Amino acid sequence: MIKLYLGKPLKKYLLFLMAATIILMAQQARAQQTKTITGTVTDEAGLALPGVTVTCERPVLNIIETLNLERGCELTFPFI
Repeated sequence: MIKLYLGKPLKKYLLFLMAATIILMAQQARAQQTKTITGTVTDEAGLALPGVTVTCERPVLNIIETLNLERGCELTFPFI
């Protein structure tokens, strides 16, 4: 078995790198959580509104999506 002597500065550096890697991996895992938004834009009477523009923003991931709905179509924002 080969033994490698690591001095105190090198041990601290490796410990710092391991902690930084774990933190970055946790942030990436959290950032990948996405949802899908679906629905229909209606007026007060429940009738679908034609020609509506809907914008969905998720600033954390720098995502902005805009949908132009014709004839009261259902809207879907996947992976927001």
